[in-house]
Amino acid sequence: MKSTNWKDTAELVGIAAIVLGLLLVAYELRQNTLMMRAQTRDSLTEKQMMFSGWIGTSEYAADILLRGTRNQLEHGTPEFSSYGFLLHGIFREWENSFYQYEQGLFDESEFEPRRYRWRTNMRLPGYRDHWTNGREAFSPGFRAEIDSIISEIETESDSE
Repeated sequence: MKSTNWKDTAELVGIAAIVLGLLLVAYELRQNTLMMRAQTRDSLTEKQMMFSGWIGTSEYAADILLRGTRNQLEHGTPEFSSYGFLLHGIFREWENSFYQYEQGLFDESEFEPRRYRWRTNMRLPGYRDHWTNGREAFSPGFRAEIDSIISEIETESDSE
């Protein structure tokens, strides 16, 4: 065999090794992405379960949430303050979900049920009032998302 044939063969083997290496890296990146998505979903689910536990096991928290969403709390009272902190925490969790969706760690089928729940909650006067008074504390993209939901709700109400 001529030396040029050996060089050509060595080059082909080298190119094949590079391509194989790139395929392996792509596979590992895909596995890492799937793992990150699973961890993100698990973390957010854990936070939601913790919140559900607070409301489900504390009569005080459940009462504050219920009365606050109906705008039945008097401004300046400890209960109104509790409601504000509770709702701010809820909105912060929503913002985190929205961020994870923007980063591609939630797909549309995972995000849409969350957005549906947001729409349901934003129909409640206490949610909307708290949002209006505190929306500047959140990221611009998330503000636009919630404002869009409120606009949809108001458009639906106007057409009824």
